Amino acid sequence: MRKNIKVIVGLSLITTVVSISTVYANNQEGIVTATTLNIRTGPSTSYKAINQVKKNNRLEIIEQSKGWYKVILPNGKVGWGSGQYINTNENDSNNIVSMQGQKGQIKVSSNLNVRSGPSTSYSIVSKLKNDETVDLLEKANGWFKIKLSNGNRGWSSSDHIAVYNGASNDTDNNTNNSTEQSSKAQAIVEKAHEQLGKSYVWGAEGPNSFDCSGLVHHVYGENGIKTPRVSRDQYKVGGSVSKSNLQPGDLIFSSTDSSRRVTHVGIYVGDGKMIHAPNSKGVVKKVDMNTNYWNSVFVGAKRIL
Repeated sequence: MRKNIKVIVGLSLITTVVSISTVYANNQEGIVTATTLNIRTGPSTSYKAINQVKKNNRLEIIEQSKGWYKVILPNGKVGWGSGQYINTNENDSNNIVSMQGQKGQIKVSSNLNVRSGPSTSYSIVSKLKNDETVDLLEKANGWFKIKLSNGNRGWSSSDHIAVYNGASNDTDNNTNNSTEQSSKAQAIVEKAHEQLGKSYVWGAEGPNSFDCSGLVHHVYGENGIKTPRVSRDQYKVGGSVSKSNLQPGDLIFSSTDSSRRVTHVGIYVGDGKMIHAPNSKGVVKKVDMNTNYWNSVFVGAKRIL
């Protein structure tokens, strides 16, 4: 009888240890730090590699076990990647979003600190008063990089800065801003056309092959505009635009897997057409976005210029 009790207790302990080894990550995100990361069918190198992800790509983490992360790939597949090469630190450079052309108005009861970097651990380099306006340059992890009236630059918490588009009653300034925006949009459209015919490769961001979000990341990056790397994060930036108000350079977001979540992105180039990298069976191409298919999968459009 005593022997049977020992066996039962032993099995119970083993079961407890196994269950503790698996931790659910509540859909945390991670950044690939290896040049190329193998995604495997299980949490060790003994499992078969089913895909590869390049450096700086984002992955959605749904589970952690024995130093490995179970992740959802941008194409919807699920696999395991070594936690040694997946950075879950939120203060990653890929979180930086361009705010060029936008202004901010300070909203504080006292002074707002301007720091040398995007956290309170950085030194204070200046202070701003309530209702002062500044040029916004970038946003990263809840902080704005700003340009002060004296030309100096620093970082302040976005919690105390109201964003607006910089419009004024000065006709000359409005004309200049509009001309600059139109010129940048045209440059983006031209750069997108230069990629036509290049091959689709999942996880690629140029210059010779792309996936859908990699194409956007490359085209905008070539024009000095930083964007997040994957489509669902690209959808989180910029201002929403209706189909009736689309302008060249706007981003078109779709859900191609019936989930209604963003899974695809293309660049609007005018005349009801967009340039995109469709899938592994195709190349970068220009298509009519006013078809039954594209209308049925349309999620929204964003303008980040």
